[in-house]
Amino acid sequence: MTEDRKPAAEQIADLFRELDDEVRTRETVLRYRTVRRGDRDHAIPDFVIHRTKLPGLIAQARAAAVPQGSPGWDADGALSPMPSGGSFESAEPVTEAFHVREEAAAVIADLIEEAAAAGHDSLIAAALADEQLGRHIAARLRAVVAHARIVLRYDAPVVPLRDVHCPECGGELKVRADASSAVWCSGMVPLHGPAVEGGPWPIGYGRCGANWPRGSWVKLLAEVTEEGRMAG
Repeated sequence: MTEDRKPAAEQIADLFRELDDEVRTRETVLRYRTVRRGDRDHAIPDFVIHRTKLPGLIAQARAAAVPQGSPGWDADGALSPMPSGGSFESAEPVTEAFHVREEAAAVIADLIEEAAAAGHDSLIAAALADEQLGRHIAARLRAVVAHARIVLRYDAPVVPLRDVHCPECGGELKVRADASSAVWCSGMVPLHGPAVEGGPWPIGYGRCGANWPRGSWVKLLAEVTEEGRMAG
């Protein structure tokens, strides 16, 4: 089951687990094993799955926040005394990871306030009672997790495909900067309700949802480029 198809409460639990408890990675690694055939040894490709289990993203961000040797800061992130006759550099002596924890705390505080205003005593309870609210909560938490994963270099940043638009709705197409993901459309399309006098009317907007797997989006780019060449 893909992440966005899971119930909202389960998505929220998974996101908190990644933030607070542990991050699991799964990577296919190509290795070669030697096989004896006749009087010769042959190298045979052998794919193995390499799994790791690391602390949660918040703990990892805290460890990566202050690089060794940053002026004015100890290795544990505490301010060290001002050296006599000297001054600290004006630039912030921390990495972007320093702000991951406070960003997560601010978003979670906002979400708890929203859930409380709706009469729920926890984010999970809100998701169990109201799936739409739960998906809103999951979406905001996912944005925090996505940012933390980029800062900690698990994932590449998202960038738009230049000069190429969705053939379904004309919206902007996006992909990971290292081309490691599918391409997806970030455009919005009108949602129509039941037919009424005068025809169906838009009742709101939703995500286009068009996407192209990693193995096929290069073909999409070639097709769009060829269409543009023919139109010109």
